[in-house]
Amino acid sequence: MSILFSVIANNKNIISAYASCDGNFVDIVNEVLLKRPSTPDKMTYLHGKYLINYIVENNYVFLCVTDKACQRSRAFLFLNEIKKGFKMKNKDDYSNVLAAEMFRYSQDYNNIIIQDGALDEINNIEVECSESILGEKILLLKNEDNLEFSVSLLSV
Repeated sequence: MSILFSVIANNKNIISAYASCDGNFVDIVNEVLLKRPSTPDKMTYLHGKYLINYIVENNYVFLCVTDKACQRSRAFLFLNEIKKGFKMKNKDDYSNVLAAEMFRYSQDYNNIIIQDGALDEINNIEVECSESILGEKILLLKNEDNLEFSVSLLSV
């Protein structure tokens, strides 16, 4: 149950990104950013054995790619945490924060605080097949079995 990739974009321009493994994440995310509908503001796309989850707020897109085994609730809790922190911090280089939060949210739920109503909201978020915006593009991972988080990036 892993968050494999996360990105923050302003409209269609990637500001900050972090990947826990090699893959063509940027190509897939650029396609999603170009073709995503203006509404809804929260969405999950099913893409093969992966989920592409995103939240849009004030022209910023907070997006993560997870494996199917990762619960959507965990992905959206992660995205909400990133969104909240992004508003309060320096927006220049946020990849260290993305890496640390990806590591934390890919671990056990026991150390994650869930606010009232946060999980209920997940049921209202649409799930669509990625073919509607990606066509035949496929997410390819090179070292999916050896997921690692860089220790040097985790020291925030």
